[in-house]
Amino acid sequence: MQVKKQPTDLYGNPVNTDKQKSKIPFENAYVEDCYKFIAMPGNNSQLIRKALERRSWWIEIQPVHSLFNFKWQPVSHGIRFDRLSAR
Repeated sequence: MQVKKQPTDLYGNPVNTDKQKSKIPFENAYVEDCYKFIAMPGNNSQLIRKALERRSWWIEIQPVHSLFNFKWQPVSHGIRFDRLSAR
């Protein structure tokens, strides 16, 4: 009798073979058993999103949430340059 072995990634973590979308509704943003990321538009965000979607232990949440493990955004996003030069 052969035991079916669960696939793992390069680091030995179990890989979920079910096809699941990483974009989740607002009410699921507080899931505790996975890492959460936000990918703001720009600065190769599609590449980052695609890489993290391949990892079942990462889910994308909406940018309105403050409880996340990783946020990808252009450096200038959110910086008020008009206030930097004012003294």
